Amino acid sequence: MFQSLQTTFGKRLPDGLSDEANSRLRRTLKHYVKEVTESGGSERDILRETYESMAKWLKRNTSFISSRSSVVSNPTGPDRMSPLTMASLDAMTDYTLGIQMPSDDEENPIDKFERLKARRASPHATQEFEPIRLPQQVTPSQPKDFIIRQQDVVKYRETEYNLILNSKDRDWVNNSVENRYNFSVQLDSASRPQGTGHQATITNRFRNITKIEFIKAILPVEGLDVVIQRDCLSAGAPANPELSFVSALTMPYVNIIMDEMTGNNFGTNDVVDKSLAVCQYDATWKSDQMAKNLSTNRGYTLFFPKFMKAQRTYAPTPLASLQKMSFSIVNPENQILTNTPDAIGVKDILLGSAGDIVSCYYDISAEYLFVRLAQWVPMWTFSTVDKVQFAGLTSTDGNQDIIAWLQKESGHVVVGCAYDSPTLSVVVDGPNDCGYVNYVVIRNRFNNPTLGDCGRELFNAEKTALPLPIIITSGSVINLSRQVQLTLRITVRELDATTNLRPDNI
Repeated sequence: MFQSLQTTFGKRLPDGLSDEANSRLRRTLKHYVKEVTESGGSERDILRETYESMAKWLKRNTSFISSRSSVVSNPTGPDRMSPLTMASLDAMTDYTLGIQMPSDDEENPIDKFERLKARRASPHATQEFEPIRLPQQVTPSQPKDFIIRQQDVVKYRETEYNLILNSKDRDWVNNSVENRYNFSVQLDSASRPQGTGHQATITNRFRNITKIEFIKAILPVEGLDVVIQRDCLSAGAPANPELSFVSALTMPYVNIIMDEMTGNNFGTNDVVDKSLAVCQYDATWKSDQMAKNLSTNRGYTLFFPKFMKAQRTYAPTPLASLQKMSFSIVNPENQILTNTPDAIGVKDILLGSAGDIVSCYYDISAEYLFVRLAQWVPMWTFSTVDKVQFAGLTSTDGNQDIIAWLQKESGHVVVGCAYDSPTLSVVVDGPNDCGYVNYVVIRNRFNNPTLGDCGRELFNAEKTALPLPIIITSGSVINLSRQVQLTLRITVRELDATTNLRPDNI
């Protein structure tokens, strides 16, 4: 463009431009390249604006036209321009650089602006002017706009998750405060595995929760209280607590309370107001093995909010997250179904061949083990065919073999309960007169019953005069058959990515 302008000026001015004028032409061209480019003009606009500006400057500064004889010397007066040069300068403002001017429809916005400005300066101009439309400024694109598609509206979808909680998954070895009817669950615990804290844990974190709905509760059919009765048909009959069995089936309903939220219930007492669900009986199931033993496991029962919606909805703003869920299951009198612990400390272990055992499970080959508990518990705490599990057991040196076997992951099946008789100083089957026991009886270790060998497999310490009883310094046993299962449905709001997929991407 600079060479084109230089050539044009060279044709108009016989003597050409001086070095100073060429320098000024270069600066002027650089200026209009920047200005016209930013306003959206073309190369033609740059040449025209530069030419017109340079021509006006040369008319004001004639001394910079050429360093040769473009100025006539006058010995008696000041230097003056030659007639040819002056005529060339007068003709500069009408020069169009030889480029065809556009029509009105195709006129550049800058040309249009100049034409309207001239019309306003005319003495015949009216007050009605055509509006000026300057080039629209375009926001430069960001590199990320070509990589990540920008959406005007963010689209969401509602996703439902089933949350299934089991009271046995808490740290029952170290946490003696909670039990199956009063426990808590810690959510978003990826950094803390199950069993390392006092609460049961869930590794998933629920965000943007729109609804929490209670579905059902599965409760064990167990004796929640001990009732002491006598068989009055027999004269002088002793107390028989096995005659009465009080379970959740004797209640019209149970309340499920979650400390972190309230449901949609209102009642005549504040416990119903803050409850998550009011549940009624629906079904029961149990093993066919009942026989004549009244203390046999009686199965499970299902409670759920029949004909009611037990839920909490967060609208229009969802709940950001939920860190903890603390549950309590209470009766219509607003009391926890039972405060009896389901995990009890272990004191010591007796072989069934001990001389102070008066029980149907006594034999000289010690085919049964009597686990003495650290406290007395109601007779309904452990029942025949219940599954129990030991954990955290420690003992004196030489008993590691039996400790490892007791703590096997599959657990053990209860065959009976017993208690220490203070009058006879022996171990007796069943509960005492108050309906309490302090022994759990389990089967001892077999050799290999799959081959028909029902003989006992002796423990290592037993082969070298195993001390009796085996003293347990720490550890607990839990009844896995007496745990509570709760099921909830959590609805969360998530980004809907499927709306941005083309059919050929599926």
